[in-house]
Amino acid sequence: MAASNWAICPRCKLADEEKFAKDKAAVQEAYGKVSEQQYSNMKLALESRGSYQAQDFREDWEIGVTLDGTFSISYEGRCGRCGLGYIFTFSDRVLKKT
Repeated sequence: MAASNWAICPRCKLADEEKFAKDKAAVQEAYGKVSEQQYSNMKLALESRGSYQAQDFREDWEIGVTLDGTFSISYEGRCGRCGLGYIFTFSDRVLKKT
């Protein structure tokens, strides 16, 4: 099996979204408690932060029919950053004996 695709890891994306929400709440909490310049810098840093785009999730798969009549699907995905992994396999006989 060879690397067929690199994708965004759903666990890492969720963690990034949670961190963004926490950081946003911290910026809102700082309003009126820090200098105007410091608040402006905090808000700018939050706004300039892009959405999570790292493609750390490697997906490998195969799909096909063998010469003996077996249809199979094999999938494995793993994140190199957080370690999330998923494996799926399926096979069925295409040529069934009658």
